[in-house]
Amino acid sequence: MKKLNPILALAFGVTLAAPLAASAAQPAKTVQARTTEVVVNQWGPLAEIVRERTNRKNAKFTVEQTRVDEGAVLEIKIVSRSDAGEVLRFRCLAVDTTSECFEKTRQFAFLPGDDSIVLTISAWPEHVEQVSEFKQRRQFFAKR
Repeated sequence: MKKLNPILALAFGVTLAAPLAASAAQPAKTVQARTTEVVVNQWGPLAEIVRERTNRKNAKFTVEQTRVDEGAVLEIKIVSRSDAGEVLRFRCLAVDTTSECFEKTRQFAFLPGDDSIVLTISAWPEHVEQVSEFKQRRQFFAKR
């Protein structure tokens, strides 16, 4: 299998802003962006980016726009995890570019009981049955 394009996935928490009533002398709070580079060089799950629940209400994920190699499809999935199990929050198959799934930052609120929110990136060959069905549906809707 040829080497596929690398995908850069950024994940970070909510930006903290100083209260409106704060004096100008107070320094702004900064949040360090956590960056994970995902190299697409095999089929199957490639990366799992976990955002543990903190005092913040949301987890944010950003995926840098990258072309998907011909013959491949990227699956980008986000789930909430808790003691009760997982809840699928978002799932998308990128056929041409990652912007089909992520044009901008996506924000997900923690659900009651959530321990974490997880972004998973997987690469699949285009001929996998579910991918073929997805592409057919996409072409059907594009023609309407």
